[in-house]
Amino acid sequence: MNNRTEFKENCVIKQYRDRISFEKERMIYRSLPADGLVPVLQEEGKQTLILEKLPGQTFSAWLDSGPDAGDAAERLADWICRFEDTSFTVFGRYPVLEDLNPRNLIVTPDGIRGIDFEYWHFGTGEEALAVPCAMARTLHGGADIADCLEHRLFGAAVPRERIDAEAERIRQRRAAMADIRRSACIILAGGKASRMNGAAKGLLELGEYTFMDRILHTVQFFDRIRISANTHDYDALGYPVIPDAVQDCGPKGALYTALMDADTDHVFTVPCDTPLLKRDTIVRMYRMLDEHDAVILRTAGRIHPTIGIYRKRILPAVEKQIREKDYRMSSLLQEIQTAYCDTDDPVETMNINTPEDLERITKKHSI
Repeated sequence: MNNRTEFKENCVIKQYRDRISFEKERMIYRSLPADGLVPVLQEEGKQTLILEKLPGQTFSAWLDSGPDAGDAAERLADWICRFEDTSFTVFGRYPVLEDLNPRNLIVTPDGIRGIDFEYWHFGTGEEALAVPCAMARTLHGGADIADCLEHRLFGAAVPRERIDAEAERIRQRRAAMADIRRSACIILAGGKASRMNGAAKGLLELGEYTFMDRILHTVQFFDRIRISANTHDYDALGYPVIPDAVQDCGPKGALYTALMDADTDHVFTVPCDTPLLKRDTIVRMYRMLDEHDAVILRTAGRIHPTIGIYRKRILPAVEKQIREKDYRMSSLLQEIQTAYCDTDDPVETMNINTPEDLERITKKHSI
């Protein structure tokens, strides 16, 4: 992972590659009371948090030691209840954990503490309870824990269908993670941005964050992240910047360079001007990979070739088409074995090409 947690003899050091992860977790550590829910925040620096040292072992390791299911459920339920009771709200909205990894919960002599909160969003109280209960259903041998947990927390307050849906989402994400970690992610930032008056589009701001801030946060679950650009505008972000090996070929030239550079079987591409792509959509795309050469995102019948997974084995086909001066991505997709992943949210694939586009999306979505 690009965001790292390091256990030292007397502290825990969390380092963040992207600004959003850092600021979201810092909000949690600053806002939740130091009552055993999270480690005490001792110090912070540039995208770094230093926490107190935690005695104990991870919740997943503790489960492997074979504790009583009822005891495990009670401990987990106690932590969730205290988290929900003390967590901050904004206009009645709760911080909803998007996934709760048992490897990031530490079982200490005083109970459970959490050390990973970089993926969350504001939502309803029902959401906030549904996710951890769903997580319990995804644990190995966790059915008994889940039953105890759900009974202890709310009985029928959250519909079982909601819990099952969240559990399936978490299962799909975890199943796809092996392929995601074996991939390289290439953020395409090489366009001339003439309709943005030549500005580096990835550095334009949408709300309080730049396009690139938002994309980097979304793709942090990739171990290898590269930026495809032909300028030095993105050097300060701290990620490798790769210029096109063949100039003036558009997205196909960037894909060719990415496939040549990759030491992985496949690469994921995303343009810098689609900053609202969702992490769960990427997961769904990887669930469709199978033996296909590519998986491309599609909205209302319109395909988006720059948001896709491409296998390295198609490199000869890309090279041949570039040599023939065929720079159309559609030609490539017709030649290789391509699958399409549909999203019903057009905002995810909206290209922000002009100042008017930027103003419109900011007003419409209150970003």
